[in-house]
Amino acid sequence: MNTRISGSFAIPMLHHLAMGMMIPVLSLLQVARGLSLAAVGLNMAIYAGTVVVLELPTGRLADAIGRVRTYRASVAVQLVGYTVVALAHGATGLAVGFLFMGTARALSSGSMDAHFVDEFHRLRPGGTLSAFLARIAVWSTLGLAVGSLAGGYAPDVLGPWGAGIVGGDRFSANILLAAVVTVAELIATLRVVVDRPGAIGGGETDSDRVPNATPSLVRTLIGNRGILALLGVAATWGVAFSGLEAFWQPHLANMLPGSANTAGTAVFGYLTTGYFLAGAAGNALAAVVAPGGPRGSLRFLVTVRVAVGVGFVALAFQQGVTAFAAVYLLLFALNGLMSAPDDSLFNDRTPARLRSTLLSTRSLALQAGGAAGAAVMGRLADRIGTGVVFALGGAVMVASALLYLVPAPQRSSSASGDRRVETAGNDPDERPEQAVPATGDVHGVSVG
Repeated sequence: MNTRISGSFAIPMLHHLAMGMMIPVLSLLQVARGLSLAAVGLNMAIYAGTVVVLELPTGRLADAIGRVRTYRASVAVQLVGYTVVALAHGATGLAVGFLFMGTARALSSGSMDAHFVDEFHRLRPGGTLSAFLARIAVWSTLGLAVGSLAGGYAPDVLGPWGAGIVGGDRFSANILLAAVVTVAELIATLRVVVDRPGAIGGGETDSDRVPNATPSLVRTLIGNRGILALLGVAATWGVAFSGLEAFWQPHLANMLPGSANTAGTAVFGYLTTGYFLAGAAGNALAAVVAPGGPRGSLRFLVTVRVAVGVGFVALAFQQGVTAFAAVYLLLFALNGLMSAPDDSLFNDRTPARLRSTLLSTRSLALQAGGAAGAAVMGRLADRIGTGVVFALGGAVMVASALLYLVPAPQRSSSASGDRRVETAGNDPDERPEQAVPATGDVHGVSVG
């Protein structure tokens, strides 16, 4: 494979390495700086809400100024976000940091992935795109796993060093390490990635440009209850998992000896690494056990989603670290088990001409659910406890399983033909966008 394409694997690995260093202690950091659980949930909502508001405008920006330029801007904004969080010691400063990180996430969403796909087709015409994307997913997962392990140990091993540099607490070490990796990522985009401004926007004529898809999107959503129901599935997933993401660390910290400021943090790194691996194992198992055919797939999805909801409730009642970890990892394996069948069902119900737009719409629904869930769950966690919040998330998952049973209109023969043609091709703008969420966004509103 061309060395420039091979070298590009460093970009997603470094990106997810930095993300992994932050995830194990993200909530603990905020609690250690005096924030209530409601404020922690609000910051998660600020992050997800920023992504919701900016995702489509930043996509248009990438088309206008170039994908690589947009991605480099996202890395620079991410560094600003890390700097603000490292220096902040109150709720307002941390909220501003999350605002910057949400902006960075919106700028990076899809821009570098699309560039790599374009470069692959340019340098390896006729090559196997799926194998290339699979390699990127592997390197992304590796970055998350290594970063999560390092992030779990960093407060214990490098905590005094981090606190001394920025005058913060021991969790500042995680931020500083993530910032160092992000600087390396920026250097890699400057040295490894070649920006080709003419490839996006500059060389195409008005007849080549994609027309405004908004009217078609609205008509499709109004006339297709099946797609609307699956958007509801994504939104309710965001509601339930936002509570788990925001509060599993404080919940587990209460089971450990000492406070969030003094307890050992390696277990958080182990569990963060474990849930990525458990999700990957669930995805792999789905390829073997998920049934074919629409009816079998629907029954399978309803069953597994209910099982995930039951896992939430079971997690709420665990009192020991070992039992909590076992249920937690099983829950994410089940979540991975339903990921690919859910993606397949959504793509099957989606008209080919609007697939990219509808995939972005589903991402917006998930992030919007995550923003609303984080804000509401944070207030509830303060008042009634994190265990009850987990149980409520489970109830949301169980109830929303019924959305899979909303009937979808029959696809016309022409639509089916379009879908077959598209599946046979390798149009990078039409490929499913689950590769990154399956590795880097196991939680709907993960920061990175």
